[in-house]
Amino acid sequence: MEIDKPDNHLPSLEVLMASIYYLMTRYARLPDTKLSQAISDHFEMLSNHPNCDSEILKKAGYRLASQWKEYLQDEDTNLSADSLFITQSQPKVH
Repeated sequence: MEIDKPDNHLPSLEVLMASIYYLMTRYARLPDTKLSQAISDHFEMLSNHPNCDSEILKKAGYRLASQWKEYLQDEDTNLSADSLFITQSQPKVH
C-alpha cells in the first residue's frame, strides 16, 4: 500500500511537520551543523509543499529556512574559530 504523497520525492505534509518537530527537538538537546542543515531543508520543503494551502505556513517555512541557513553559517564560523582556539590552547601531553 502506497502512502499518499504529493509526488514521489516529497513526504506528506503531516510527516514533514513531524520531522521538523523531531529535528528541532534533537537540535535543542545537541546542536549540530548537520541538524541545522536538515532543519533548513525541511522548512524549505514546507514552504514549497504542493499540499500546503496555508499562506501562513508557507511564509513561515520560507522565513525559517532562511534563518536556519544564517544559523548554519554562524555555526560554521564559530566552529572554525573554536577549533582553532582548541588546537592552540590544548597543552601537550608527554
